[in-house]
Amino acid sequence: MSQHPLIELVNRALDARYRASARRVLAAINQELKGDPLQKMLKRFLAEATHLQAVGAPLTVDNPVFLALLRRVEVTMQRNQQLIASAAGSIQTEAALLGAELTLTLAETVAGQTWGAGLQVVWNRPSPRVLERVIHFIDMPEWAAELGGVSDSVLTTVKNQALLGVARGRNPVTTARAIRRTIQTMPRYQANTLMRTLQLQSYREAAAETQRLNHDVLQYQVRLAAEDDRTCIACIVLSGERYPVGQRIDDHHNGRCVGVPVPIGVDFQIGRGRDWLETLPETRQRRILGTGAYNALQAGAVTLDDFVHTHQDPVFGAMVGTQSLKGLLGNQASQYYGR
Repeated sequence: MSQHPLIELVNRALDARYRASARRVLAAINQELKGDPLQKMLKRFLAEATHLQAVGAPLTVDNPVFLALLRRVEVTMQRNQQLIASAAGSIQTEAALLGAELTLTLAETVAGQTWGAGLQVVWNRPSPRVLERVIHFIDMPEWAAELGGVSDSVLTTVKNQALLGVARGRNPVTTARAIRRTIQTMPRYQANTLMRTLQLQSYREAAAETQRLNHDVLQYQVRLAAEDDRTCIACIVLSGERYPVGQRIDDHHNGRCVGVPVPIGVDFQIGRGRDWLETLPETRQRRILGTGAYNALQAGAVTLDDFVHTHQDPVFGAMVGTQSLKGLLGNQASQYYGR
């Protein structure tokens, strides 16, 4: 029984990606086997065996040339093993990226079949996509350093877990749990923070790219933060502010802020976070801001804008966070606590 044309399309695409990835790895293995170090050792061993035969001496297992050849073979096989391990990650990465591409292709095809050929369906295809940004982050040496100097094989496993977790739409905490099973010494909070931030930053960068591709129909974007007691001061202050189309919304680790694009001709009315904060009862403002920050604000020693702090993260680049009261006022901050 013949397969559906869509299934054949998927199979052909997957086969092509698999062959491309496997071909690169096999070429690298072949290069290792033909490399000068191994070939020189083989020639040296052949010369040693010829010499021993000429003088009537046996080849023993403790022969230094023979042992050197074994060490070189072992090194070569270890490198080949690493190449094969990396092939799995490469093939999975290719398949994940292909899945994103095929989603759009299948959607276009199904839309055409369902609504008829007379309806033209156009999909703007953001590039790089979310998965491409994930790959960008996890391939950075700084991201590997966050894992605590693990071996190459463990690093490859964790990369695959992170990528496939995002590709399959898993909750980042679920993916973090899998990573902790691989790196059992990693604290839970660190794994959760790493995966949440990786996933959120990747989506933000993909969203910014989507905006750039649709800049002709957008006028600006508005930063939005959750209006609850878990939101930090900086995010509250910045919520409701306008940003240019296509600019990534920078946030802190575990940050939940997003940028909402506003189409041309749409009057998008939304309140600012700082205005929302001022409408809250004093007890709740104290709980959100902290006693010291609240007292300092009431005394006029600081402003809300002073608490917005930017810094460069080695993995995720520019990030926004809340400056501490001590960081703003130094030793004078102590007078505002405990009241």
